[in-house]
Amino acid sequence: MKKRFIVLSLFCLLLPSIRPTTGQYPCPEPEDISPCTCFTNEEGVHAECYQATSSQDIFFAFNDAVWPVTNLTSFNLGHNYDVEEFSERIFGDISFEEITGVWSVVRSIHPSALLPSKDRLKRITMVRGALEQFPWDYMQHFTQLTSLEFQYNRLTGLPPVQSDSLEFIDQNQVSDIQPGFFLGLTSLEEISCYPCPLGPTLRNGTLAFDSPYLEYVEFPVSGISSLESHAITGLRPDTIVELSGNPISELTEGTFRPMLEILSQGDGSISLGSHIVCDCTIAWLVLNPNFHGSIIASCADGGLPIQELNPEDFADCNVMGSPMAGDFPISISSD
Repeated sequence: MKKRFIVLSLFCLLLPSIRPTTGQYPCPEPEDISPCTCFTNEEGVHAECYQATSSQDIFFAFNDAVWPVTNLTSFNLGHNYDVEEFSERIFGDISFEEITGVWSVVRSIHPSALLPSKDRLKRITMVRGALEQFPWDYMQHFTQLTSLEFQYNRLTGLPPVQSDSLEFIDQNQVSDIQPGFFLGLTSLEEISCYPCPLGPTLRNGTLAFDSPYLEYVEFPVSGISSLESHAITGLRPDTIVELSGNPISELTEGTFRPMLEILSQGDGSISLGSHIVCDCTIAWLVLNPNFHGSIIASCADGGLPIQELNPEDFADCNVMGSPMAGDFPISISSD
């Protein structure tokens, strides 16, 4: 009986120090952060501000309340149509691994809103929103950031960015990518952007990469009809380039040969759709079977895939003369 009493007494002494996981430690008192909420699960501590009516609501929740812990797992502002900005120091000293704002009207993000998370932030997801301004100049300070998802927002330009950690960028409606934007992203694995009105001509340096991990480059349905000779550089042998849905009709040797020489060394490929003018201007490609496995494209007007064209039809083309389209008419039939 004495042993049982001792065990029970110890349990009673420890009971006040055992904190519940909701409403108290590690979360603040609910009334102190309302209309925001805090909860915990096996992944960590999370904050949500679905019911916030202004950025001030969020500012007060994080700056006026006492937070027992300051390193949170995530912040979520989903389906909110009142908060228009992540204002200066809106989160105080609280840091996150992930910030999400799906279906929101946030137009701008102040750098100081993110800086407390510079050593922890891994992902920012602002999808189907109104985002117009983003602190690109500060990305070099975010050492753990790997993913930016900004589909269906209002960002229209991408200035040069420096980041050794960023792996994935997903955007749309970007019409101006400054030359060199991707050169500072040395860990980039995937860039997906559609529809991005970058045409009609993709300028030199627009898609210049310097990442040994580059896997996917996706710019379909972007109004691109022609590419300058160095518009796309820095591909890897296994990179997948998706340009289908663009009205690209001419496979200029000076532009596409350098890409295919790299892609043909691995499992990489470039998809160009079915608008290709199949005359003597593509003889350099048809007569080089080493390139055939690295390009997905078909002749215009329901014509054959490039790989199925008969090399004999191009044998008399003056490849070295780089003829213009139409100089050597060739009848290509799928019959």
